[in-house]
Amino acid sequence: MAEFIRLTGPWKALQAGLNPAKFKANMERNVGRATRQNALVVQKEIQATIKGGVNPGITGLSQMHHKGSGKSSDKPLVDEGSLWMNVNTRVVSWREAFAGIIKGSEQYDIGVTLHEGASIQVTDRMRAYFRYLAHETGGVIKPLLDSTTVIVIPPRPFIKLAYTGSVSKDLQNRWKMAMQMTMREIAR
Repeated sequence: MAEFIRLTGPWKALQAGLNPAKFKANMERNVGRATRQNALVVQKEIQATIKGGVNPGITGLSQMHHKGSGKSSDKPLVDEGSLWMNVNTRVVSWREAFAGIIKGSEQYDIGVTLHEGASIQVTDRMRAYFRYLAHETGGVIKPLLDSTTVIVIPPRPFIKLAYTGSVSKDLQNRWKMAMQMTMREIAR
C-alpha cells in the first residue's frame, strides 16, 4: 500500500522569487536607492564637519581677509564657500557612490591636499605671486620671507572626522534595510 503526499503552497510566487533576474533587478533598485541616500548623508556630514571647524590653528597665510569687511576668518574655507560648495556626490553604480571633493586637476587634488596636509617647496614664481598678493590685499597677505623655503599646509581631516560616530553604522543599516526590502518583495 502507498500513500500519495503533496506539498502545497504558493509555488508560482516561490518560482518568481527564485528568478535570478527578478532578484537582481529588485536588489539593484533598492540598494541603488540606499546608495544615493547614503551619498547625500555623507555629503551633509562632511559639510557639517567643515562648518564645525576643522581648525589646525589657522593663522597668517591660511587666514582669509573678507573683502570690504575688514575682518579675518578662522573658517576661510567655509566663509568664502570654496571648500563648502565643492563637497559633491556622484553615483558610480547601484552599489557605489562618491561623496567628497571631486578631483579638479590632473596635476593636483586640492581635496587631498587640504585633508592630508602638504609641504610645498617655495619657488621664485611663488615668491613673486606672494609679493603680488601682498600688493593687491594691501598687506593683509604678507610676502614670503627670504628665509621661507617651505609652505606647510596643515591637515584638516574633514572626511575622516565625518565618519566618526554613528554615520558608518547608519550607512550600513540603510543598505541592510534595502536588502531586507528586496527579500520581502521576492517573498510576496
